[in-house]
Amino acid sequence: MTGFVIGLLAMSVYLYARLMMVKEKNSRSPFVPDEETEKKVEQLLREGEDVKAVKLTRKQYGFSLVEGKRYIDKKKAGHQHL
Repeated sequence: MTGFVIGLLAMSVYLYARLMMVKEKNSRSPFVPDEETEKKVEQLLREGEDVKAVKLTRKQYGFSLVEGKRYIDKKKAGHQHL
């Protein structure tokens, strides 16, 4: 019986933590690029420094690695609306 209660408690804690992670991810502010960072990103892309451009967008905009890579890939492809 004690093992069941501990297991139930552990599952509850796990589910609560997952819920909080999803809630935090969905509560991010809408992305608004700033002009200075965009100029730096464009310069890095002209210089062929894609990795540095991804690192800069991650630092400045709070992107994950995947988000930063996608952002830079879209910029390189010439998309204005991300």
